[in-house]
Amino acid sequence: PTPMPSGMVEVGGHELYYECSGQGTPTVILESGGGGDSSAWAAVKLGLAGTTRICAYDRANLGRSDKVPGPRTYHDMTQDLRVLLEKAHIGEPYILVGHSMGGMLVRIFADQHPGEVAGIVLVDSAHPDMGLYLLACLPVESADEPENIRYLRQWFTWMSDSSHEPPFVDSEVLDTLVGNRQVRDVESLGDLPLVVISQAPNIPGLGYQIVASSEIDACLRQTWQDMQGELAGLSSKTSRLTAQGGHMISLEQPELIVQAIIDLVEEER
Repeated sequence: PTPMPSGMVEVGGHELYYECSGQGTPTVILESGGGGDSSAWAAVKLGLAGTTRICAYDRANLGRSDKVPGPRTYHDMTQDLRVLLEKAHIGEPYILVGHSMGGMLVRIFADQHPGEVAGIVLVDSAHPDMGLYLLACLPVESADEPENIRYLRQWFTWMSDSSHEPPFVDSEVLDTLVGNRQVRDVESLGDLPLVVISQAPNIPGLGYQIVASSEIDACLRQTWQDMQGELAGLSSKTSRLTAQGGHMISLEQPELIVQAIIDLVEEER
């Protein structure tokens, strides 16, 4: 069947919005970070114009997709994507590109459907143990600690277990405790071509502009880079790239992502 270029697809009681452009294989699937919708990839899609088919979508509770009750796990989300691809006739092979939390989702999807995935690009991907690792950089909790430290403590704690309140609105209604377990279960991607793109190691606040002491900030930055190194070990066929800016690479340096995708597309062809 001819793929539908864009629209809404029913995936099991709710509808998701998606949009595709271009022609050719493999198909690039863009998976946004937590709380982000398909619009975050505008510059990347523009850079890939004329290269191959590119598809982005809005997960449930984001963008133009339907609202659904939570809590939701990462398996819930990859199942939604699986049904969307089938119903919209978006055929394999796929190059999966995941930013931040989306990096954990594409890791799971590739493990669930190994014969369909030709390569992965992790764009400053999240890590299933990042909450605990980043919490270790903070001082012992105190009743009078600064607001910025309290914010970071709430955020990192929620990363590990979303039964704790986040310091922001969790639009995706995540179950991070179960979700992280699901990601940890994917211990290896074998020899799947993998590109790990990481933020620059010298960006204060990991690019979020949350100011902490120089000692805490240095620990957070080093811990993030260490986690990126762990992610690179998921495949025996990994290449690493370092961006010039912070976490939002798709906005700050989209050309780096574009070139990584083009390299994987050409390798698959």
